[in-house]
Amino acid sequence: MLLENFLDPGTVLIGAADGRIVTRADIKHRCDELLEMQSGNAGCGLAFLIADLSMESALDFHACLEAEIPVALLDAASDPSVLSTLTRTYSPDLVLMPGNLSGTVEFLEAELGEHSAIARQWVPDEYTQTAPRLWLAPSRGPELHADLAVLLTTSGSTGSPKFVRLSRRNVKSNAAAIAKSLSLTPMDRGVTSLPPFYSFGMSILTSHAAAGSPVVITTSSVIEPGFWSAMADYHVTLLPGVPQTYQMLRRLHFSQRQLPNLPSLRGLMQAGGRLDTAIVNEFADSMAAHGGEFFVMYGQTEAAPRIACLPPRDLAAKLGSAGIALEGGRIEIRDPEHPDAGPIDTLQTGEVFYIGPNVMMGYAESRADLMHGDIVGGVLATGDIGYLDNDGFLFLTGRSKRIAKIAGLRISLDEVEGWVAHLAPVAAVEGTEGTLVVYTAHRDIDLKAASRDLARRLRVPPRNVRVQPIASLPLLSSGKVDFRWLTDREK
Repeated sequence: MLLENFLDPGTVLIGAADGRIVTRADIKHRCDELLEMQSGNAGCGLAFLIADLSMESALDFHACLEAEIPVALLDAASDPSVLSTLTRTYSPDLVLMPGNLSGTVEFLEAELGEHSAIARQWVPDEYTQTAPRLWLAPSRGPELHADLAVLLTTSGSTGSPKFVRLSRRNVKSNAAAIAKSLSLTPMDRGVTSLPPFYSFGMSILTSHAAAGSPVVITTSSVIEPGFWSAMADYHVTLLPGVPQTYQMLRRLHFSQRQLPNLPSLRGLMQAGGRLDTAIVNEFADSMAAHGGEFFVMYGQTEAAPRIACLPPRDLAAKLGSAGIALEGGRIEIRDPEHPDAGPIDTLQTGEVFYIGPNVMMGYAESRADLMHGDIVGGVLATGDIGYLDNDGFLFLTGRSKRIAKIAGLRISLDEVEGWVAHLAPVAAVEGTEGTLVVYTAHRDIDLKAASRDLARRLRVPPRNVRVQPIASLPLLSSGKVDFRWLTDREK
């Protein structure tokens, strides 16, 4: 589906730990293997890929796409109860996972086999160095829609059974649009700095594949020396990250320590949430001095997942913007109270709508929902609040679901975080009885003074605002702040 731009056999994946090469031909071999295993049942059933940053997970993801086996990407670090809930809800026909996850293997043997009638089958595999574990259901569940390609969870690893349903057209069109926005070529090399079950991480694999560009597979994180060795040894050209990634890179003094040792690095990409403009400027300047670029991107899982990109040439003039719509899509701003009335005037603030071929087919909350086709019609109400300037650049000002009622006033929590960015890392949530709580991991801060200053800016009584210290902000497996955990803590 995505590998046409690779030469045959073509290097698709590179293992940083051992230099292992996975080619297009190898992926075809795995496709045939998966299809043969399901040959007793008509058509392709639903695959659960319990994924991590291993080569096996990346390989099986590509194999499922190429074999047109609908695949749900799940976090291998999820609590077993999460996997149990999802398995009972969706009755997967095939469960794939790396062979090194012993705890999850034990869970699958004890829990899934007993409750879901999924029989364990060890599949001898001379092709992979570490044979993945596989469970194959003895009978096919309800048939799936022919267009279905990927399922992504909407809730990180919190256990919600809700999935985003993505079609092959969704995935392929967005991969091509991302590749074009980043000017990807077969000479580029990506890196797995984000997990594949997170939509941003998935898009690293798909967009590089669409360009015929290999991806270096590493299980190391940016705080480990092994990650930077892989970046240098395998000549990685583009490094993606979420806001927390760039906060960590600042603490590592990336521009002074790592960047000079990465002559091949031509670009940094940022998505997954708003990054303070001062940090954007800092990294953009560092990359410019290095002869590279900084790309700001915006998206949602429901858009497979990218919506917009801020071209580096426009970064200085449009600092703070989420960019312009990717090729093939368009952005509209609509009145949240009357969204069906169509777009409102330029520079007016409203809800951000995105229209494009990458907009999901819809949500799923059960196996039966996977039989449905596209019920969205290519139109996505993002839930984000913002405006378009006269040049069509999107500026986000908040999120409709991130609005708190403080002392009778509607306050954007995202905007609050922007005001106290000097205390980063920060996370603002609504507390009990109409209070605003700003968690900060910043050290050496006068909490009472910060609380008073914020209350004065918001024009609310000081008793309604509290700046609260925390050792570190809780993060979802995607790297985003776990606002639900912080909100629950306030109850």
